[in-house]
Amino acid sequence: MIRRVFCALLSSTVVCLAAVAWATSVPLSLDGLPGLLPADECGEGAEPCPSPDASAAGAEKLLSAGAKAPAFELSDPEGNPVSFRGEKSGEPALLVFWSLFCPPCREEMPYFADLAVRYPPPGLRVIAVNLDGDSLARAVSQYARLQDLPFPVAMDEKRNGRFAAAGAYGVSGTPALVLIGADGRVVWSHEGRVDPLELESAVTEGLR
Repeated sequence: MIRRVFCALLSSTVVCLAAVAWATSVPLSLDGLPGLLPADECGEGAEPCPSPDASAAGAEKLLSAGAKAPAFELSDPEGNPVSFRGEKSGEPALLVFWSLFCPPCREEMPYFADLAVRYPPPGLRVIAVNLDGDSLARAVSQYARLQDLPFPVAMDEKRNGRFAAAGAYGVSGTPALVLIGADGRVVWSHEGRVDPLELESAVTEGLR
């Protein structure tokens, strides 16, 4: 019943398929759905799921420790502004680049939620930057509500054929994590599945 009601609230067939998958915990098959990430075995090992950005193959590598963190201004799925001021932020931040169609992204979201609760701002600001585009904004919003995510979700935007935030950070796959210190410089970054202990260590070290 819950599954039917949730699907009725959503307008697109693709979004409804995603809703069914979350409600039943059955992996979502994306075969035959053009324009979306291939299911295959993306993210099953160390390799990240490929980015939805067709130009990602030519993107720079994920920003590494010591790099200046670019600022960005995006919106959440409801259109409310979500911004990160980079060097001017003055507080540590964890940026999580993710997609609904990336299994490890969904599996690891509780890690990030736990960190956000244990290190609330100004301790650590967590921002989840979604790469699925405006057409799936409603699905992203529903997912965030179902998961009760305790941090903002920003919808990345294509500008001149490239994602505004993900492109600036050199993201070529999801999940991608970038930990930024209070001075606006990257402390740690990682692409693909992450070990919770490695993530915890990076955060505790980065907050010193």
